[in-house]
Amino acid sequence: MTLLQTPGAPRGRALEQLFWNPSVTRIVLLKGAEPTDAFGAETVRIERDGRLVGPRGALHGSLLVEDFGARVELAGASPAARGTSLELWRSRGTPRMAVLASGLYFDGWLARTG
Repeated sequence: MTLLQTPGAPRGRALEQLFWNPSVTRIVLLKGAEPTDAFGAETVRIERDGRLVGPRGALHGSLLVEDFGARVELAGASPAARGTSLELWRSRGTPRMAVLASGLYFDGWLARTG
């Protein structure tokens, strides 16, 4: 499963998932997201049709979205589970970004940078 790191999300949660969650095998970063560690991660861009595309092509399958400070809605996927700042989206195909609102406080209110 791929973990999607959003702008403003602390990298510690992603590191915890890499350590404790054996399902997470890949981390990708949206533009402006803080790198998780020194080993690098792919940066993905949002295409006009909502696909998340990186150097290896479009993302496929389920995504674990680190959405601290952001609101994410995906098309072509359905929410399966939610934690404090992580949301699991199940997809059998290509998930597409329908909504991305960054610059939010943890409680969902708009921050100064939003």
